[in-house]
Amino acid sequence: MHSVAEPDSLATTLEAALRRFDGASPVTEQVHDHFTRRDPTRRDDARRWMELVLAAAQAAGGDPERATDAAAAVAILRQYALVHADVGAASGGSVRARFGLAHGINAGDALCALAYLQLLVDPAVERPAAQRVAMTRALQEANYAMCGGNPGALLGAACELGALAAGASAERARTFGRVGRAAAAVTTQTA
Repeated sequence: MHSVAEPDSLATTLEAALRRFDGASPVTEQVHDHFTRRDPTRRDDARRWMELVLAAAQAAGGDPERATDAAAAVAILRQYALVHADVGAASGGSVRARFGLAHGINAGDALCALAYLQLLVDPAVERPAAQRVAMTRALQEANYAMCGGNPGALLGAACELGALAAGASAERARTFGRVGRAAAAVTTQTA
């Protein structure tokens, strides 16, 4: 598949999203630790999720650069899910293993909040309020489904958000979401 954005550009977008909401809280350090710890697969995973959103925007006929806020939001929500999954496992590189159970939960929750804030307040992309609401709804629905044990919901949301960011109608964007969820189901069945 042809990449719709350079890896450095995606990394810069993600870093800007994470830095936008920095604070003096220890959670800020823990969130950054999760992304920068000596595990390059976290950054690679985030980049792949971002590329998926941008590819969906391009497939929907839009400019992928107009989907960078959505791409960062999906990548951040994915990392939230990974941090929370690590809370139970307490693996050596997890936030929980490094900072404790409560901080692992707090860091995951902070990532979740960052994902929604990214969609709502990213100054790099101007959007009508109704479009931001539709995008936030799609991400919230995926988060809710993920909490209910459906990890494939994020793939559907990534596709739907890309289409919404491209300016697709709500109906067409939902179709993109259904295709993403179906692909996730097939991938899960064959894995």
